[in-house]
Amino acid sequence: MRMPCWLTVLGVTLFAATCGAEESLEPEPPLPVTRDLKALSAPPKVTPLPETKEPGVQGLFYDGLPFKGKPTRVFAWLGLPKDAKGRKVPGMVLVHGGGGTAHARWVRLWTERGYAAISMDLCGKAHGATEGKPAPHEFSGPDGWDASFEQTGWPVADQWQYHAVADAVLANSLLRSRPCWAAKLKHMGPEKSGKWLAAWDPSHYLPKAKRPMLWVAGDRDFAYPLGSLQKSYLLPKGDRYLSIRPAMPHGHPQGEAPAEIGAFAEQVMAGGVPLARGAGQGLGGRKAWAVFQAKAPLVKAQCVFTKDAGPWQKRKWDVADAPLDAATGKVAFDLPDGVTVFYFTVTDQRNLVASSEHVTRGNP
Repeated sequence: MRMPCWLTVLGVTLFAATCGAEESLEPEPPLPVTRDLKALSAPPKVTPLPETKEPGVQGLFYDGLPFKGKPTRVFAWLGLPKDAKGRKVPGMVLVHGGGGTAHARWVRLWTERGYAAISMDLCGKAHGATEGKPAPHEFSGPDGWDASFEQTGWPVADQWQYHAVADAVLANSLLRSRPCWAAKLKHMGPEKSGKWLAAWDPSHYLPKAKRPMLWVAGDRDFAYPLGSLQKSYLLPKGDRYLSIRPAMPHGHPQGEAPAEIGAFAEQVMAGGVPLARGAGQGLGGRKAWAVFQAKAPLVKAQCVFTKDAGPWQKRKWDVADAPLDAATGKVAFDLPDGVTVFYFTVTDQRNLVASSEHVTRGNP
């Protein structure tokens, strides 16, 4: 069975400015990182793991790229919707975040929505791995995340970021044939951090992205602070959709849950009703406004604002209802004195939330 299209669920942040860091490290000029996309587009060899026990999904290894001259295998959970036999279904490649692994529950979430889905461990770990408790195997690739900052002296093709991207592309190929580091960089010193940023900083890659993207995050997220998130989402060339949520917790289960993600997949893959998206915004004195394009009727608007400065995750935010002209999609609000940052959210009749870009006043 072949899938007609695919979508990667991926969290990225610009300039490696995470863990609540207030400074961004400027990226070095990019290194020439090349990949054999023709080879990565071929379905990898699969080794089934019938001993793995999770309802509704299949555990397996698929072949990854060589690591230090030795073969590697990538563990993954793969699932198909119950009614997939004999018909094409859309596919979802699920890419975990920092400290994550392959998640069977994440695959089931998407198979229940009618998608084929695959969730793989991108850090060379096997079934049974949990966050913070790695379970390496004899075909593991390079260690990921924090360990990758010590790999800058290795050949690029042996570094974790190179393998992680390749493993995600291979997962897509397989599915189609059948989805706090700034502080670390500072402590690496200028030479090592320069090499890391030159090869892997997202600002080298995001400007090349042309597909529609949905960005979902919380306004107090320690790992994806609003400043870094905004630098990232402004770079891709395709249509941009934002759903910034007040006080949304950081974590894999919380990141899987928003209904906007499923609606966006239906929009892109099956022609579903589009999410609302910002079409303009401005500020004149204390009068803030934004305009949203929406196919589904808008029923509520709010202004989210803070008077605080400092680390994003430590700021206190307030939420106030804002007047909404449902016919034009325009929202307006008189900001209180002392507001340093604000953004708008709108909710449509499906209870799906869209947001404007955040605006910083002064230099908090």
